[in-house]
Formats: sequence, structure tokens, C-alpha cells
Amino acid sequence: MKRDNPFLHCVDVLDDRKRVRAVLLDCFPTERVKANVLVIAYDSGIISAIRDSEIIDDALINRLEKRLITDYAMNSNMAQWAVRFWVEMYGAEILRKTMLATTGHSQGNDASDNDSVLVGFILLKDANVDWARFRKNLKDDWDITFEDEIKDGAVVFKVDDMTVACSLLPSPVPDHEAEEAAKRNILWNDGANAVAKHQAHMIVAVMNKFDALNQQELLAKVACSLLKLDNAIGIYKAPTVYDKEFYINFAKTIDEGECPVPIYVYVGMYIDEKKVYAFTSGMSVFGKLEMEITGTEAEPDDVLNFMYSICEYVITEDIELNDGETIGFTEDQKVPIEISQGVSVDGDTVKIGFSELKSVDKGASVDIETLKDGDKLLKSIIVIDKKSFTNLGIRNITCVVRKDYTYGMECNLKITGEYEGKASKSIMLVFMCFNPQDELIGTQFGETIDDIFNGSDTYSTCIKVPRWETIERIELRAVLHLPMG
Repeated sequence: MKRDNPFLHCVDVLDDRKRVRAVLLDCFPTERVKANVLVIAYDSGIISAIRDSEIIDDALINRLEKRLITDYAMNSNMAQWAVRFWVEMYGAEILRKTMLATTGHSQGNDASDNDSVLVGFILLKDANVDWARFRKNLKDDWDITFEDEIKDGAVVFKVDDMTVACSLLPSPVPDHEAEEAAKRNILWNDGANAVAKHQAHMIVAVMNKFDALNQQELLAKVACSLLKLDNAIGIYKAPTVYDKEFYINFAKTIDEGECPVPIYVYVGMYIDEKKVYAFTSGMSVFGKLEMEITGTEAEPDDVLNFMYSICEYVITEDIELNDGETIGFTEDQKVPIEISQGVSVDGDTVKIGFSELKSVDKGASVDIETLKDGDKLLKSIIVIDKKSFTNLGIRNITCVVRKDYTYGMECNLKITGEYEGKASKSIMLVFMCFNPQDELIGTQFGETIDDIFNGSDTYSTCIKVPRWETIERIELRAVLHLPMG
């Protein structure tokens, strides 16, 4: 039978030789020789060797065994047993302790704190982990495999040039920290109550960063595969907690070539004196200044979407925003940039003059024949009638439009997106495409949402338009679906 880890709840005793010996004697009450052999291995510096190692592998184990044989005249079988004991019993705990000390639950993922570790905490209803299903999810969804052994609820494996570490802690995140973080998720109204049900958490760390975007992408893939486990609730990725379905749906867009900014960068928002303030947390991971919109009278949804758009542009294009410059998504759009002391964030931040957007956003259009297959249309031309959705119980709907292909005199546009909520009636999604003369040049009645829908989902449809046309806007609205018969 596998022996329980005697250091699971008392890792700190390992700094005290007398207490270590006492724990080992309790662990081996009738096998004093074994306890003494483990104390000798402890005296050899095995704990610091494990702690200081980047990864626990066969090379490390062989080196530790050789040290015991050469320096302490221990026979090979006993040396092998002693090293395996400490690696299995203590290696996982060192991994936990090191990741917590390096990142801290409340330290966030600021690259200035630590350039090599990106961390998330998978919140679980219980301490049971279906490791086989996790492996299958990784393989099926992302073609990621690992042969490394899972020991004491922990595993470390390589993916390309990065190291992934997963370590289970059979207890909630301390001090109700996750519940407080969930309250900061403006897109998850009942998040704090859902998170309060977690009884265990899995630390997921991606280390040895060479490229911030690749590191974020790998964390998203591993976290997505863990969140698909039945007992997963969400992921605490400072400074907030994401609902599992929300995170999974955005992570899946990686395979479509998207950059899922809403799970890479947190956007906080509040209202003061009837004006909207928004700020980011997470741009520093990419070596960028955090961004703010201060005191705008624009609609909160518009502010949120614009912030995500700017973040995506800066991250994917590796843009440096400088004081006094302007930014925009069309030739005519010129939104002023200012760099100064943060209002909602410590240090200097990029201030985006969102109030200027309304006057310059009009007149944006896209000439279809200038687009290449796969090109994404500007978000500024997509108009979502949010009221038509909220009136029927649907919220947080997104829409992405790409040029799919051209055939004959027509161009096929692919439309994808996500939504969540609780439908009050059967709903049909309607897409309408207009040219600058306000003429309707394409219509598509998309999928339906049943009146029993409750949760989150994705949609995908296509709309055909004349290939020579110019698109000024694409409207998306919800209408009642009345089945025939």
C-alpha cells in the first residue's frame, strides 16, 4: 500500500533536523534503520537539491543516489530507496511551496515580479482529479502528450521549450481570497457564491518563458483541459476568477487563430459620478504598460469591448503606445494616447481617450475585394443590438466576422461568436449586412436558442454578399423564433 505523505501538512518542519527525525520515527515506528537512512539522506542535502532543481527527472535522481553511495558508503539498493522516498514524499511539496513562494496567491502575474512563471489556480469541488481524462483532453484538444509520472497529486512535464507543473492542494485557497477575487469579475454575477463551494485547488504553472504570448497560450490550453473535469468550478488567475465555461469557450478560439484576450488580460470597470472608468491587469506580462480609460460617458459594454480590442492589437502586433500618439482601427479613427501616473492602477499607465471614439468611428467601411481569405473584419463595423438579446435573457454576446472565400460573384463571410444567459423564449439570431448607402446587401437567419437554454454556448454561420460591395456595418439582433405548425 502506498504510504501517506507525512510532510503533507507540515512542510516547514523540514527546516529543523530534530523535527524531521521525529516525523520519520513516527512514520517508521518499527523500522529504525530506515528512518536513520532517510536522516542520512537528509543530511546529504537532498532537500535543497530537490528544491533548487528546475525539474525532478532521472538525471537528478541518479546524481543524488551517487552522492549517497560515494560520500556516505551506502549500498546502492538503500540509496535508491532513500532517494525515491524523498522525491516521492517531498518533491511534490517542494513544487507547491516553490510556486507559492515565487508567485504568491495575491501577487498576480506581473512580469516585473517574476519573468519565468505564469500561474493559475484551478478551483475544484473536491480533491479528486481524473488524471487519465486530463491526459486525454490535452491530447484530443491540443495534441499535447506527456509520459511523466504523476506523484502525490503532482506532475511536471515539458512542452517545447517550456515546463508545465501541475500540483494538487487538497484544501481551498486560503483566507477566502478566491471568493473575493471572483467579485471582481464583472461578467460573472454569481461568481463568488460558485467559488465558495471549492474545497481543493490545482496549481498550474508554466515556466521558462521565451515568448509571453506562447506562454499564455500554453497555460490556457492546460487550464482548459483541467477545467473540463467534472469537479472543476473555474480558474483563479489574479486578480479575478473565470467561470469554467467562459474560459473554455475562449481558449477554444486559439485553434481558430484567435488571441483570447478576455482570459489573458483582466479588464476592471467602475462608475464614479456617472462616468465609466476602466483599467487592465495583465498587460505587464507582455512587457506593456497597463491601460486605462478614465471618466467617459460611453456605455460600459462599449468601453469593455474597446479595451479588449486595443489589448488584442497591442499584444498581437507587439505595438508600443507612446505619449502624444493616436490609435485607431480605421484610417479616420484617431484616439489620443497619454502616458501618465495611473488613476486606478499603480505606476504609469496608457490613458486612452475613449470619449473621442464616437465622433471618429462613423463612416468606417470595408471594401470586400481588398480582403484576403481568412482576414478578420474590423470590430467597429459590427453592431450588436444588445437590448434585443437582454430583453430575451441573453447577455455577453460576441461576434467575429472573417472573409471565408469568394466564388463567382459572391463572397462568403463566416460569422462566429459566443453568448450566455437564460433564455426566456425561443430566439433566432439574425444577421444583416449594409453598404455605405444603407442598402441591405446580405441577410442570414442564424441558429436558434431554445427557451430552455441556460448557460453558455457558441454559434457559427455564414452570410453571402456581392464581392464588389463595400460593407459599412453588419448588424446582429435577436428575434422571437416562432416554429411553424
